[in-house]
Amino acid sequence: MSSLSVESNKEPAKENVYRRVFNLAFHHPKKDACDACSEFKALKIPSAEQTTKHSEHIKRKEEGNEEREKDRKINEAIAVVTFDLQNIFSLPKANVSCFFTRVN
Repeated sequence: MSSLSVESNKEPAKENVYRRVFNLAFHHPKKDACDACSEFKALKIPSAEQTTKHSEHIKRKEEGNEEREKDRKINEAIAVVTFDLQNIFSLPKANVSCFFTRVN
């Protein structure tokens, strides 16, 4: 908006005016952390087994990122899009046994 104002007006408003009037704030969006990474981060003193399991998880994540990058570089004319389906489908989740019993 500020750049459009500069192009169309002889005395455009300063960028800080736009920020104050429209309460604009620019930031980098937060990265979505997976449950495994969040769980590991919450541990105060992880055991050796938990650390090994998390290291394997990070390795698999990096391998997935490398594969995605290879797919993107195969043909620049083809768009490669990925989705976290567990994140975008809002399904109820419960580990309560009564949810799994059949009622006639």
